[in-house]
Amino acid sequence: QRADAHWVVSDVAIVNLALVRLRVKQRLANFTDSETGRTAADVYPVVRDRLLASYNWGFARRTQALAVLSGTPPIGWPYQYALPAECPTVRRVIDEGGSRYVGRSWYPDDYNLMVPKYPWQIVNTNAGRALVCDLSPAYAVMTWRVTDTNQYPPHFRDALAWWVASELASALNVDDDVAARVERWAPQAAAVAFAQDGNQMLADPAPESPTVRVRG
Repeated sequence: QRADAHWVVSDVAIVNLALVRLRVKQRLANFTDSETGRTAADVYPVVRDRLLASYNWGFARRTQALAVLSGTPPIGWPYQYALPAECPTVRRVIDEGGSRYVGRSWYPDDYNLMVPKYPWQIVNTNAGRALVCDLSPAYAVMTWRVTDTNQYPPHFRDALAWWVASELASALNVDDDVAARVERWAPQAAAVAFAQDGNQMLADPAPESPTVRVRG
């Protein structure tokens, strides 16, 4: 089978795309066969998690009921909940009916007038990492740590390769002009990917302003 007949979606393939952008001729078969591969193995998961946390990606968004965490909540909070290990980023705490209205992170705060805003914090307790809030039961809208590369949309894979390239540039001692190019393109690629991700939904129309309703 020709190498260009099908691009296998894998962590190594994404790193190899990053190496292409760095103009590094070496390609990886895995993360253990060379010093470059071992360096990439250290960099890749950190960069992936950082990119996932940087936007409210639809493909990585999960709404989940939170499990009550045993023990006494911190002073000032009535409830504490355990957070899944696969959840590096919480976007919002909601009740049973709130997940429909928290899709796009760029909506202004007054968009979701019908959705209550519940205060919450993430704290460390004797029982572990916890989310504390005033709500029971509580649901969290989270950005999940998606590690299955087959779930990544094409634009996310592209952006991830740029971000990995920008992180590897100094470690691999690439040309300064190449390093500057990938540093410049990485945030732009991420913004394009997020815009594409946001097009994968049609949200409810914004509610009528209270001032308009009063006039009526």
